[in-house]
Amino acid sequence: MFINCFNLSDLDPHIIDKRAEQGGLDVVISHMTYADMITQYPVLREQFAYIFSKRGCACHMDGNLVYEKKWRDSAHHIHILKIVRLFQEFISRFLYPKSGRFVHNNGSYYTLSIIGLDATDAMKNEFRSRHIDIFHRLVFTLNKYIHDSLLFDKVVIDIHDICIYVYPTGFCEKQMIHFLSQRYCPKIIVRNVAYNEACFTTCFKF
Repeated sequence: MFINCFNLSDLDPHIIDKRAEQGGLDVVISHMTYADMITQYPVLREQFAYIFSKRGCACHMDGNLVYEKKWRDSAHHIHILKIVRLFQEFISRFLYPKSGRFVHNNGSYYTLSIIGLDATDAMKNEFRSRHIDIFHRLVFTLNKYIHDSLLFDKVVIDIHDICIYVYPTGFCEKQMIHFLSQRYCPKIIVRNVAYNEACFTTCFKF
């Protein structure tokens, strides 16, 4: 069975109502929460059979939650909390322009922002140009903790620009494959979909 996976981060809002004409099942996935996805793109509920949010840790069908995985369900959630505390201790030792909300927990993973999630674009640019070495030291510190604690196969640190996502191993986009293969068939094929100049990509492909 073919699964046409649309990555919302690559989706052009002007053609969001376009669907795959190649046959198969259309699904969309994003790192955002379901509420944020629907608020920004209400048409998603009409255009996609399944809406995967929070990096695949939750799935909605016809507006109903049909799957959810929370980081506290993991046997390694204590290590996640330790990493968050280590992050907070680290940034408290340095002086540089900061905003607010350094840590965000959406239930499935943590977002750690060294400058704060409320930072303006100007603040982010200043940090990148003047203080990026602090971020590199932070990444080194967290990775060292994971290595020294033998957590490299249990906890993931995913770096995006000057933010870090922390979650248990397996709490990622591949959950979509597992969920759909259980519902339909053991062997499914995920394929990219493209329309005109817009590119719809997925992080994995069978």
